[in-house]
Amino acid sequence: MGLTLAVDFVDRLRETRTFVGVEDLVEQLKKDVDAASQLVGESPSESPGQSSNDLNDRVTRFLREEVAPVLQMDGSDVHLLEIQDGVAKVRIQGGCDGCPSSLMAVIMGLEQELRREIPEIEYLEIVP
Repeated sequence: MGLTLAVDFVDRLRETRTFVGVEDLVEQLKKDVDAASQLVGESPSESPGQSSNDLNDRVTRFLREEVAPVLQMDGSDVHLLEIQDGVAKVRIQGGCDGCPSSLMAVIMGLEQELRREIPEIEYLEIVP
């Protein structure tokens, strides 16, 4: 198995192609990692030791480090409540919760970034 994986990897390195942008390269690398995971018998969506707690930790860290500082500038905050079946349930508190149009903009932007950073999240649900 290891020899096959090494040979496949070397063959893959020899292939040259152009990518439109970094996003295309990253997507191809994700596909390559998933294919390699399948070769060694792992689930493509889970690496060794990855669990729902790991997913919660990653989403919480993303919200705390990337989202909260921006929302806090406007007197708002965001908290992860739970993740179930690819749906992240969060609560947004503070300045944004009183204005529907501002809240929708925050939700749409947050969901887009969350799905880009953590592909296991398929949908964002705001809980009052």
